[in-house]
Amino acid sequence: MKYAYTIVLAFAVAVSAYSADFSLSAGGGMSGIFHWKDAAVKDKYKNYVNGNAVGADTTEAMLRGFNDTKERVNGFGLHGFLDGTYAEFNAAMLFVWVTQTLDNPVMEANTHDPYMLTQLYFSLYGKYPVDIGTTRWTVFPLVGITYQVALADQGGKFGDDLSNMTDAANPSHQISPTVDELWNSFWLKAGVGADYHFLEKLFLRAELLYGLKLPNGFEFANAKYWAENLSGLSNGVNLSVAIGYKVKSFNFGGKSKEKQSPEEI
Repeated sequence: MKYAYTIVLAFAVAVSAYSADFSLSAGGGMSGIFHWKDAAVKDKYKNYVNGNAVGADTTEAMLRGFNDTKERVNGFGLHGFLDGTYAEFNAAMLFVWVTQTLDNPVMEANTHDPYMLTQLYFSLYGKYPVDIGTTRWTVFPLVGITYQVALADQGGKFGDDLSNMTDAANPSHQISPTVDELWNSFWLKAGVGADYHFLEKLFLRAELLYGLKLPNGFEFANAKYWAENLSGLSNGVNLSVAIGYKVKSFNFGGKSKEKQSPEEI
């Protein structure tokens, strides 16, 4: 945590060269994520006659386990943040539920039993606060990166048997990764946040961000294999609400714009 504090403070000090003042705040609250991915089998694996799949390509698709996939990921938990006016570090621990609907070329669509993961999320955002209307409100755009870490699998989805499965048509190719190989990954995120200052140093913060998942090591290692057969991209939103406290304010010269207390408004 001391490293996160150092990063946020250093970033804020650097940006302060262009600003008269900034403040250091901290807080925590609740977070939720809503992610989705729709992956489609390429058309060459979809040859149908009277509803039945035929042809060597479709048979290969069945052997390799290719499916049209709809994946939905919902998660809820707690987070804490450090804020340096122009930078925010955020750490969250969420309990995540995953549901997949698969449509194999020779099978009807079916839904896998949901499974649950415990995950950590570490985020670093750049932000630019703007006071609007009243001195109680501040809004700010956000852009940055999140690293997602899978801690545990409560549903038994990634047991030893499953993680050792290989491609039936190519035994040297592992089609089912371990939980950390599949879920540990970076996200690019952008969004907006708002602070409501209901006391001089105490404020309510809400943030809404949209993110795109970057390919992780397992996906890079199999990029050519999957690119030839499947397409799809994980993306989604996360919403957080927190209580924050302004720990300290800094001024580097120039005219500092002090917020009025609620009693003065």
